[in-house]
Amino acid sequence: MRLLCVEDENALRGDITEYLRMHHYEVDEADSGEAAIEQLNKNHYDLVLCDIKMPRMDGYELLKQVRRENHLTSPPFLFLSALNERDDKIHAHVHGCDGFLTKPIDFGVLDATLRAQIERQRQRDFINHTI
Repeated sequence: MRLLCVEDENALRGDITEYLRMHHYEVDEADSGEAAIEQLNKNHYDLVLCDIKMPRMDGYELLKQVRRENHLTSPPFLFLSALNERDDKIHAHVHGCDGFLTKPIDFGVLDATLRAQIERQRQRDFINHTI
């Protein structure tokens, strides 16, 4: 399972990627929305774990660009944010995210959410390839 972790805070991105790699995920990193676009244009990912509040290009804009450019093949997006109000979560889902996790990260919830999202994506891919 190949993931892209988009987080502008170096220490947090390091903690997330270290945890995921210890649990047998293949993880690439991006420290900005622009860097994530570069990675997404070069590589296939099963899922993107993305911070919302980043300078220059926030997670909402990144998701919008990815879905606009690759609407049929874009991977699931899980937003990761310190924003924890009900309206923040609604806003994220209205913008098309597939899940919303809050900081500080509960790594058990992260792992369960990743597994569920990746399995759903595999099922969608199977259906799309058999039609």
